[in-house]
Amino acid sequence: MRELTMNTLFAQAAIVLSSSAVSISALDYPVGITNCGVQSWINSPPQRAVTMNQGTTEIMLALDLADRMVGTAYLDDYIWSELADDYNKVPVLSDSYPDIDT
Repeated sequence: MRELTMNTLFAQAAIVLSSSAVSISALDYPVGITNCGVQSWINSPPQRAVTMNQGTTEIMLALDLADRMVGTAYLDDYIWSELADDYNKVPVLSDSYPDIDT
């Protein structure tokens, strides 16, 4: 089992952004993540996901998970050009930050 801090996870995502040869499939599961002192274990890669902001969207795309994204919402900037083709395959559920009425 491997445990990651959020900083480590974001660092790995940055590496993925700079190298298309690395993907989430290279991770050994389960993966532990510690954030703000709370430890969580992820037993397998996500099967379906909706992202609610640009940072999360770009991380999912960088980890080569576009095919598992069933929706996204609220981009506050242009999507990275390296991720644009995959982003265009993901349904945009809301152009603004989702709320209870969205």
